[in-house]
Amino acid sequence: MIVDHLDNLIHESCKVNEAIEKLNELPLKILFVVNDSNKALGTITDGDLRRGLLKGVDFQASVLKIINKDFIKLYKDSNQLFIENEIETRDIVAIPILNDDNTILRVHSARDWSETIALSNKVILMAGGYGKRLGELTNRTPKPLLKIGKKPIIQIIIENLQKYGFTNFVISIHYLSEQIIEFLGDGSNLGVNIDYIIEEKPLGTAGCLSLINIDDFQEDCLLINCDVLTNVNFRGILENHKKNKSAMTICSREYSHQVPFGVIEINKNSVIGMEEKPYLKSQVNAGIYILTMNEIVKLQKNKYLDMPDLINLMVKNDKKVNIFPIHEYWIDVGQIHDYEKAQLDFTNDT
Repeated sequence: MIVDHLDNLIHESCKVNEAIEKLNELPLKILFVVNDSNKALGTITDGDLRRGLLKGVDFQASVLKIINKDFIKLYKDSNQLFIENEIETRDIVAIPILNDDNTILRVHSARDWSETIALSNKVILMAGGYGKRLGELTNRTPKPLLKIGKKPIIQIIIENLQKYGFTNFVISIHYLSEQIIEFLGDGSNLGVNIDYIIEEKPLGTAGCLSLINIDDFQEDCLLINCDVLTNVNFRGILENHKKNKSAMTICSREYSHQVPFGVIEINKNSVIGMEEKPYLKSQVNAGIYILTMNEIVKLQKNKYLDMPDLINLMVKNDKKVNIFPIHEYWIDVGQIHDYEKAQLDFTNDT
């Protein structure tokens, strides 16, 4: 089908952060980079952005740093059936049809990306922790039921996932579990389906996986810590996981911190340089994962297991573990100052 592409045009002079902002707003997740003459120079997809960020491309860099110049394109005399076949067999978002001067005549896509297609994939929400870092706030209320604005955290997460077509949820609970069950029930009030895994004792951030029946998870599963708020495209994470044929995908977030001292660079006993109070960047765990359940290593039932332990087991057993960097809004509300920041963020968005 032909789709409106004018909003998907971006000039070659734009910066990476502008491309990120533009892609986040558009249902059709592809940008067409053009010059002053409107000639198509290349494309930028969500994957191009994330690969660039993993390579350390700065947000203020030109979009030409992440552009795909070898993009799939066809010309105006292309047969309609051929166009549709190319989209289907290549499994791509869209194909631009170019004029002889390389300006974009129209854009074809397999479907209307403004419509949300329901997914049968299940989502596991990790909601069993004590939330001790939040102090008195969780003395009588489980962390997932603490409110951000007018809604509990877990409701915000579920409703956000609904936007991307996820309707089947499994919630792992332990601390004050009866309150969570009473609030959510079977999920019908929110228009979703909810089942529960009840941990009789705390099992860590991955131990609940030992309690599930893998036969109930025929498709890739999304797993999220229930203190993570983000506007990342969850469907995009799932598609990336499938494309990379991974056993597990870990979402990461860039974390930067400043060393409060001058860092000395040493070669053997000789000083070869020094940098004053440098900023160090790392990719840290964002608490969001995709799991191919039949690839998960066998776990001992009811044994405590944290996610880093599972990841190390997967790697040790030669399972493919992929990384998906998040550049969108993301916050872990597990600590007081982050919980307070989330309150301000959500107030400012309304």
